[in-house]
Amino acid sequence: MGSDDVLPIYLAELDTQEDKDKFAELYEKYSRKMYHIALSILKNPADAEDAVDIVFSRLANKFTGISQKNVHDFEGYFVISIRNTSFTLRDKRNMHNKNTVDIDDVTEELADLALEDTSNEMLDSALKQLPSIHKDVITLYYYYEYSCAEIAKILGISEVTSRKRLSNARKELKKLMKGANDHE
Repeated sequence: MGSDDVLPIYLAELDTQEDKDKFAELYEKYSRKMYHIALSILKNPADAEDAVDIVFSRLANKFTGISQKNVHDFEGYFVISIRNTSFTLRDKRNMHNKNTVDIDDVTEELADLALEDTSNEMLDSALKQLPSIHKDVITLYYYYEYSCAEIAKILGISEVTSRKRLSNARKELKKLMKGANDHE
């Protein structure tokens, strides 16, 4: 793990030598274990190092208030924090990859929304006109086949909101498709 060079940066955030010594001890004791947990989740060494850095950076920012605990009391904190941080990074990475999908891929999955005499080019054009909140829900639902509950978690919204956005997106898409057909 090549992130030992960041320890001085974290230590600079701390006020007392006692806090610095304790933080360094925690870093030495748990950083490798955290790295291995993160690597098992993220499957990428650079991302695993980023996850470890994020957790230790958060700890350094609030260390003075919690530094009175025994070094051994931190193991649960580190395991939970690194797992949650790793899952968050993985989900963000996956979401980014999903957001970069070519709109043509989604076009095929949305054929059932199109009017019978609508071309794929019209559907593609209509999709590009949708606001991003509607396009995201349509893409996640039809292309990636996520449920409304899963979409809600991904987007950080309620399930009711995800259902409403999907309904509004369908209506908007049909309206755009109908308008395109009327202009032919």
